[in-house]
Amino acid sequence: MDIEDLKQFLVIAELNNLQLAALELNKTAGALSKVIKRLETKLDTQLFDRTGRNIILNQHGERFRQYAQHIVHESEQVLSEFGR
Repeated sequence: MDIEDLKQFLVIAELNNLQLAALELNKTAGALSKVIKRLETKLDTQLFDRTGRNIILNQHGERFRQYAQHIVHESEQVLSEFGR
């Protein structure tokens, strides 16, 4: 799990739509699906409920989003302080 995965997860979680997130991030929906799968495998939990082509953040995903937001924020603070 890396910061880029977390950033992409946050966009997906906000939009609840892989196609829209793919457009926003200039990625393919397939690549973002792999990000979700990688995170879910690493955490050994499902983050989204899937209904057909729709994805909706579930309770585990909501909790993980809080951690992801914190980690991304702290990462950006470190980069800001120490330069890129």
